[in-house]
Amino acid sequence: MHWLVDAAVAFLAVVLVALFWGVPLVPVAIAALVVGAIAAPFTRRAEIRGLAARATTEGHDPASTDG
Repeated sequence: MHWLVDAAVAFLAVVLVALFWGVPLVPVAIAALVVGAIAAPFTRRAEIRGLAARATTEGHDPASTDG
């Protein structure tokens, strides 16, 4: 489901400019879905690294399940 968030971000990033240029909404949405699916593994790994770094700076063990 992470790819849906990336697709939404990609869509919002280009929709205004694309509509200003006269690009139809459906191709913009399809392109956003493709970009979101491609970007998802990379952004998910970056999110995991960021959460782990935050957990270690706060003194929490990122592998623990107690929150």
